[in-house]
Amino acid sequence: MGVYDMASLYDAIKKAVAAYMDNAGLSDLLYATLVSAAGSIRIEKTGVVIPSNMVDLPDQYTNRQVDITIDDVKKTITLHDQLPVGSRVVVIKKQGGQRYAIVGRLP
Repeated sequence: MGVYDMASLYDAIKKAVAAYMDNAGLSDLLYATLVSAAGSIRIEKTGVVIPSNMVDLPDQYTNRQVDITIDDVKKTITLHDQLPVGSRVVVIKKQGGQRYAIVGRLP
């Protein structure tokens, strides 16, 4: 095999690996700051702001009503768990950066 043949083989392998990685659906773990009550975040490493329509915010980080029963009496209460703006969060980013999911809150 000549030098040019090795270079072509090397380029073909690089392209195959890159195509595999693009399609593998890998995720990245990132740190971010909540910049709006709606769920927009700013990625700490890059400073890029991700709009809320691309961020999945679990119920555990929102204000919500739940039903409880105390002494056989059913009541509805409100849990005030909304993440305050400025909260540091752990985020998983889907490969390609089209969806982000908040998975935890940092102190």
